[in-house]
Amino acid sequence: MSLPLFALLISAVTATVGEQPSGPPFLEQSIRLTGLAGNPFDTRDIRVDAQLRLPNGGTVELPCFLHSDGDWRFRFAPSEAGEHRYEVRVTEKGGKARRVKEGVFTARSASRGRFIGIHPHNQRYFATRDGQTFYPVGENLGWVSGAGETYEVYLRKIGNAGANWIRLWMCSWGLTALEWMASAGPMYRGLEGYSLENAARTDRIFEEALAQGIAIQLVINHHGQYSTEVNPNWDSNPENVKNGGFLKDPKEFFTHPEAKQRYRDRVRYLAARWGAYPNLFAWELWNEVNNTDALRKGSVEEKRAVLAWHREMAAYLRELDPHDHLITTSGCVADESFEDATWGLAEFDFNQAHDYVDNLPDRIRSQSERMLAHGKPFFFGELGIADHQAPEWESGTPLHDMLWASLVSPVAGTAMTWWWDLHVEKHNLYPHFTPVRKVVDSVDWATQDFRISKIEWRSRDPRRADLHLFPGVGWERSRVERISVSSLEGAPGMGLLSRYLQGTGKPEMRVEPVFDLILEAPTRATLSFSRVSNGGADLRALLDGDLLARKEFPRSEKPDEEDAAPLEDLSFEIPDGGHALVLSNRGEDWVELKSFRLEGFADPLLALGMAGESEALVWTRVRAEGLVGDPDLPDGAEVRVPGLRLGRYRIVRWDTLTGETWELDPARAEDSGLAFQTGPIRGDAFFQITRMGD
Repeated sequence: MSLPLFALLISAVTATVGEQPSGPPFLEQSIRLTGLAGNPFDTRDIRVDAQLRLPNGGTVELPCFLHSDGDWRFRFAPSEAGEHRYEVRVTEKGGKARRVKEGVFTARSASRGRFIGIHPHNQRYFATRDGQTFYPVGENLGWVSGAGETYEVYLRKIGNAGANWIRLWMCSWGLTALEWMASAGPMYRGLEGYSLENAARTDRIFEEALAQGIAIQLVINHHGQYSTEVNPNWDSNPENVKNGGFLKDPKEFFTHPEAKQRYRDRVRYLAARWGAYPNLFAWELWNEVNNTDALRKGSVEEKRAVLAWHREMAAYLRELDPHDHLITTSGCVADESFEDATWGLAEFDFNQAHDYVDNLPDRIRSQSERMLAHGKPFFFGELGIADHQAPEWESGTPLHDMLWASLVSPVAGTAMTWWWDLHVEKHNLYPHFTPVRKVVDSVDWATQDFRISKIEWRSRDPRRADLHLFPGVGWERSRVERISVSSLEGAPGMGLLSRYLQGTGKPEMRVEPVFDLILEAPTRATLSFSRVSNGGADLRALLDGDLLARKEFPRSEKPDEEDAAPLEDLSFEIPDGGHALVLSNRGEDWVELKSFRLEGFADPLLALGMAGESEALVWTRVRAEGLVGDPDLPDGAEVRVPGLRLGRYRIVRWDTLTGETWELDPARAEDSGLAFQTGPIRGDAFFQITRMGD
């Protein structure tokens, strides 16, 4: 029997949703449509929609997507068991919607339980729809493009290590983009259509990630696509008028009607094809949109247009996505505040930051504490040390430190390394995730109002270590002007200090940081520098108002971007006692501060902690810099945690490399705090302190 095109087909489909031993836990319905004229990825030509009537009587609108030639599909994860009726409609250019198929399917169970949203009882964290806290532990997996490498291999290694989150770019070289220049490969068709080969590959990525228990933060656009300066891909962008597109300048992307229409159609396809996956953690509209031409070189109006675009597209995606996934972005610095303008907007569900600094714990703790004001979950979507070729990467020290520092900071997930291939894969650093995940699963994050705690400690080792202080902010105005320096805590405020000590030429960014010091003995201080502007600088160290040391950097004809010869340090002696040290750049332009070192000043142990009402987390780490002799602390230290509810507490010590645990003697929290003995410390140790009762 043959049926005319668009004849109404009635079918009954029974699906066991959420109980299948394999395959995605959602219904997928295929509708065969042939003879459609126009671009199937342009809703102005062809639009296929499904309407579902739910068992409770409500309705849901679902966009359909082209899976292969003539094969249109919709995917849906039911939120309740029972009978669901659907009808599919097609709208062609200039015509009215026509019903082409009806059907019924029965969901024997709901499958929304594993979808991730904001925690209903604590807005600082994430949770699955069935109420289980979801704390992301993982890394970026931006793309896989090396010979012999596959996404599946990476995902299995990540999953086997216990990590549960990745951040995936939709990019041409990673074979996950839907559109790009045809010259980039046979899978691309320029602006004439989507790469269904890449879409099928992304299906497989989601399915393997689901099997491994990994959630995906899907990055829809990356900055290079619309940049002529930072990782520029504009010359090969099919929307570039030089390539037959419609944009004369990359800045036009955020205002051009055709660009907006095509973006809406693309996110419609994404929501239709991947929105039903429970392991889609979030839609990320942009990776580092601050590096596009619109925000780097745009006018005030063009920068405002970027923010307006974000609000418009986030609202559109929210309305379009029937599965209500989280939405975020990164780097929308649209004004002189040097902050992501979306952080305070209701259209975006959680906040993230990307930073490359030398003091990872300070940056994580200082930034996360500031982000509490926004009342949203926050974590670092990218974080690493400034030098990605530093030798300490081979042992995994930067990854290790950023993971454990996250657990003692008010973040909703661990800081995520960008170097999934150059370091984690190359040096097999996957085992670092395993003990962190074990700790994460043992903490009741949502019931504790965890805040940074002012831990007190004194190691039993008389030696002193060098204190290395590293600025934590890049090209923006410092968010701190006065920094207290302690032999115990170091200088937590350094995480808010800009690396760029600005001169008189940029008064709006210029800060003269003041360091408050109390020295038990005369101390040698050293300032190290990375670069200096060709405009020159004149840096002066003022102690209690008097000139202590000075270093002049003459003007140069070299561009700032050129690698200069290593800059000489500036060293000086500071007498014992209490002092105020001011760094004042009286020159015209900036000098970049790499580090500030105080020799033999610090306690050989650093202790960082976070406490709630009845639970505390403490990470202790040996300060090895400048420590003479044994790099371990065989006698350990006494640590005191303030602010806990009075009572008796269990103390579990975790080995940060193996995940092994052992219990210390119980301790009581008194008005003066809870004190405990760490025992010997080799490298570092983590302590979990939980109330047992009165």
